[in-house]
Parts: sequence; C-alpha cells; structure tokens
Amino acid sequence: MYTMFRKINAKEKIVGWYSSGPKIKKNDIEIHEKFRDYNSNPVFVVIKVHESETLGIPTEAYCSVEEVNQEGQLEKNFVH
Repeated sequence: MYTMFRKINAKEKIVGWYSSGPKIKKNDIEIHEKFRDYNSNPVFVVIKVHESETLGIPTEAYCSVEEVNQEGQLEKNFVH
C-alpha cells in the first residue's frame, strides 16, 4: 500500500494518522508504533465527531513518549 502511495503521491509525506475518537484506545499506541516505519515521530489526531456544539475544529493531537513506570519498565504513552 505504501509503495502505491509513493508512486501516486511522490511529493507528499505521511506525518501521522487519525482516529474518530472520542478518546484514546488501548491499541492506539501499537498502531502509532507501526507508523514509525514511515515517519520517525508521527502525529496522532483524535477527531471528536460527536461534539457539534463546540467552536473550532474538534480535534486533539498527540505524540508518543517513552517513560519508565514505577516497576522500572519502559512504556510508551501519548502526550498532548
């Protein structure tokens, strides 16, 4: 799929991906890590499709960080 994208859209770059939310799900960090194959620091955007009464664009953007948890293990989380 990526090869076909490169043939048709050679000048465009993948900067990240999106979900129609309304919140971050458990497997989103795994999907985000797959996008590292195409961009070293991808952006994840949650689009809140059910918020019609807010002004502006109902989105929140995130990137991932690696943090050491209380057990001393490395885990990846999203930061806003």
